[in-house]
Amino acid sequence: MSEACKKREEWLQKLEEGELKEALRRMTPQETEDAFFADLRFGTGGLRGLMGPGTRAMNVVNIRRAAAGVADWIGIKKAVVCYDSREHSAEFARAAAEVLTARGIRVLMGRELLPTPFLSFAVRAEGAGAGVMITASHNPAPYNGFKVYGPDGCQITEGDAAAIAAAMEGEDGFSLPRQPLDEAERAGLFERIPEALEQAYLDDIAAQAYENFAGLKVLYTPLNGAGWRLVPALLRRFGANVTLCKAQSLPDGRFPTCPRPNPELDETMRPAVEAGEQAGADLVLATDPDADRVGVFARKKGRLTRLSGAEVGALLAEFLLRSRQEAGTLTARPVLIKTIVTGDLVRPIAAPFGGEVREVLTGFKYIGESVAALEREGRAADFVLGFEESCGYLSGLNVRDKDGVLACFLICQAAARAAREGTTLAERLDELYERHGCFEQRLFSFDFPGAEGEKDRIRVMERLRKDPPADLCGAPVRSAEDFAGGLYGLPPADVLRFRTEELTLTFRPSGTEPLVKVYAFARGNRAQNAALFDRCQKELATLVRP
Repeated sequence: MSEACKKREEWLQKLEEGELKEALRRMTPQETEDAFFADLRFGTGGLRGLMGPGTRAMNVVNIRRAAAGVADWIGIKKAVVCYDSREHSAEFARAAAEVLTARGIRVLMGRELLPTPFLSFAVRAEGAGAGVMITASHNPAPYNGFKVYGPDGCQITEGDAAAIAAAMEGEDGFSLPRQPLDEAERAGLFERIPEALEQAYLDDIAAQAYENFAGLKVLYTPLNGAGWRLVPALLRRFGANVTLCKAQSLPDGRFPTCPRPNPELDETMRPAVEAGEQAGADLVLATDPDADRVGVFARKKGRLTRLSGAEVGALLAEFLLRSRQEAGTLTARPVLIKTIVTGDLVRPIAAPFGGEVREVLTGFKYIGESVAALEREGRAADFVLGFEESCGYLSGLNVRDKDGVLACFLICQAAARAAREGTTLAERLDELYERHGCFEQRLFSFDFPGAEGEKDRIRVMERLRKDPPADLCGAPVRSAEDFAGGLYGLPPADVLRFRTEELTLTFRPSGTEPLVKVYAFARGNRAQNAALFDRCQKELATLVRP
């Protein structure tokens, strides 16, 4: 009997009757191998994986072990626990709270689903020792996750993740002490998040009001997720005419119209864009299930057109720099922070304002850490915007993760300013490209599911390191950079970057999905870039999957 089969039998003996045990009984040999070939690794993003039974899956057994690890890490302190709309998210949140309160930790938990950026705000506002968010962000519907935030409201660092992972090692998720939440409440160890804290979060966002957008027509979709209450409430508070995409307006972890609820994907946005065209919307905004990312469509020559994450970041950078300068709040050395896989249009935008652009590794925790570093330098007021190409944005100091609720608010203001100047956001982008050069990028993703897929994913990066390409799309490779040893003062990372005269390709295994992601950057005109990206896509099909 294989080791995976032995673990399956052990789980069958220990699991209580229910949906999880039934799923375990139905497993095929290959499914058993995929579910038990290793433990789900606890990293800086916490845990994330497919829901179901097994050591490598998201289930109450692994949630309890992770909660116990967090409890040992923070000691006897307060923790905030929130969850999104995914199936089992509320159940997983309760399971985590039962373990935390059993260890003497006071838990503040949402009455219903809430956005991830709200959790970051709540941890800081409440002086909590940690935050736990049950979410798989924009992953496909079968996924869920357990994200951990430190007392600074930022996702945990490598050292903290290692400490939690070590504490989990000796924990048995079947027999851990758990305290029913009604008992914990009577003991003063459990309470629900008050509405006043939600209002404080919205008021903090509202403090970044620079432009009146009353009357702006917005078609909004929460993609059946956690933005469903707060985003429309905030935008309507400032006078926007908000229409919801009916098919995606209510929480639903099945995501029936968008099984891949990622606002970066056109197929995910299609129902909202169609509804936006019918409603004559100026903007279509979509937040992902935990409302930390935003997808954007804006009018161009009368039709709604996609704006990429990097493009929205550049537009927001220009809007905030101009607005703060006009308001007299822009410092002499403003700072913008982006990831290494996000395009460079922001650099020429920032230059006339004396702006400094800092680069960090992929992962918004690194942007949060950079904001904290500015605070330590006594330069907190210099922070203007942090953003990444995957539709994440942050401005302000009281949240330390990407904030889709805030981003919707800022995007509406930027659109209103463009309208006041006789244009639209999409047309404003064309003006920036004409002035600074057409910085464009594309993301190509390659899926490697299951136990064998994980091995293949590792082999891809190993092969590219040992035998790097000599040319790409018919042009010689001018430079090859391996971030594994740490480059430009950044921590070591499993990232490779190759440059030709016209093209830059950056290879990176996803930390949250079984993917190898390839980020392509070009700077020609639109037609040249499109042709280059087409050639790149064909070549990558053999380079990543020979």
